[in-house]
Amino acid sequence: MSIRRSTGYYDTAEMPVVEYQAGGRAVQFQDWLSRPSDPYLRANVMVLYDPANPAVAMIDRPTWNWIPWGPAIAVGLLLVLSGAKGLLFPARTAT
Repeated sequence: MSIRRSTGYYDTAEMPVVEYQAGGRAVQFQDWLSRPSDPYLRANVMVLYDPANPAVAMIDRPTWNWIPWGPAIAVGLLLVLSGAKGLLFPARTAT
């Protein structure tokens, strides 16, 4: 895969091709994440896929799977803590 950069040159990225069995047939997909020394090279990996469309799949990476949810979880936790503080320490009104 070639990637065009704003400086005008091309760089090459190696994306892993994964093959797995779903519904009795072999399915292949190209994963979006790779590193120069990818530990998944020629290894068995867990795959998450859509049973209705098995070509829509990704390698199961427990930490990376949660990263997109991190900001939403952090904001939710902040709101819960703020609400709990309001219940435990109600605002006093001036008399």
